[in-house]
Amino acid sequence: MIGSDGRGRLDFIFTAIFLALVLAIGGARDRYPLLEMMVELAALAMLLYFCWTRGLPRWRIGNRFPLAILCLMLALPLLQLVPLPPGIWTALPGRELAARITAIAGLDGIWRPLSLDPEATRRSLLFLLPGVAMFVVVGLFLPASDRPRLLWIVLGFAFFGVFLGGVQLASGDGSGVTPFRSQHTGYAVGLFVNRNQHATFLLVAMLMAGSLGGTLRRLRAARMLIAGAILLLAVGVVATTSRTGTATIPFVLVVSLLLLFHDRMNWRVAGAGAVGLLVIGVLITQSQVVDQTLARYGRLDDARFLYWRDVLWALPQYWPAGTGIGTFDPIYRAAESLENVGPYYVNHAHNDYLELALTGGLPALIIFALFVVFLLVAMWRIARGGVTRSERMVGLGALAGITVILAHSYVEYPLRTLTLEVLFGLLCGLLLPPAEEEAKPDVG
Repeated sequence: MIGSDGRGRLDFIFTAIFLALVLAIGGARDRYPLLEMMVELAALAMLLYFCWTRGLPRWRIGNRFPLAILCLMLALPLLQLVPLPPGIWTALPGRELAARITAIAGLDGIWRPLSLDPEATRRSLLFLLPGVAMFVVVGLFLPASDRPRLLWIVLGFAFFGVFLGGVQLASGDGSGVTPFRSQHTGYAVGLFVNRNQHATFLLVAMLMAGSLGGTLRRLRAARMLIAGAILLLAVGVVATTSRTGTATIPFVLVVSLLLLFHDRMNWRVAGAGAVGLLVIGVLITQSQVVDQTLARYGRLDDARFLYWRDVLWALPQYWPAGTGIGTFDPIYRAAESLENVGPYYVNHAHNDYLELALTGGLPALIIFALFVVFLLVAMWRIARGGVTRSERMVGLGALAGITVILAHSYVEYPLRTLTLEVLFGLLCGLLLPPAEEEAKPDVG
């Protein structure tokens, strides 16, 4: 029989293996459906393991609200798949064409769900499983001592991504050292198919490094080493030539260093940090990669603005019910204006909030608003004190990381990648009170 200590070790090992699996192959996205299915099955296995060994999650006072939000998030696509009588679904906004086609085919009495593409909605529901599993395990099952250890795994893959990105740049076309085929082959994409998502991952890793370093006590050499690691990750972000990523670097650098030196901040530390950032900045600006990034800033013909215009045109046609989670592809193809038709395949709106409003309708926006309230409540809980030093620093880093991902979601779709979805679930899980109170609060 396994004791509590042995079971705790197994819990962490299984969670760490799952996280490492996602970080290794989760950046491939839906171009590799077998890899996606592998991650989803692993997430299901991990959930079953924890529920079997620990029982169903308990609705403690500290987790009732986030668990309710999670249930609503999962219920939305499920409800969109429930067959509705013809009198209801034909009355939904934007169903006129579908109703006419159904009538012509002689199927006007058939029951149909709200989703205009039920198969896509089912795939999207399964896609949520890995992130949900990580949130549940970290937030409800793992003890406080194991949570930061998962972040070291994230940092390990982040540094490997920086190294791999450098090799990809140095090799020219990068095809021989890029694990997954991508339109961004030749750029520093690391273990992703999209350089913007690789940049988002590295930015979150910078914040995690700062928060982990901030938990150390009287270890100046270790903190200085972590400060250098943060600057190295920043260089990795620049190497991606992602405009969104490079624009976010100043904010992330400042927050990371504040987390790292929060208890030793003085004029000497601030001055040394400013000089170090200036030297690094001068060295970076001499790079050809920076010239390419600045040249991209000078282009005003960003196709995102065209996508947004077509989505904004389609949005009122289906409001407030939405078209169904995951149905962006067929809906956008029908709404795309002729002048915007081009050689590139538009798989997402490059603005997750617009896409959420289009596919999820008003219910999805309400759920997102509740999630924002959850973040504010978590911020208040951490800021008011009564938590351990480690929990406070890791929680602040998690809040900053979530903010970066949500900010990038305005111009990209980071949460459509399993790696960033699971990382997002991990960060959200860190905001919940630990499953076990192992020590008295230390607010020093």
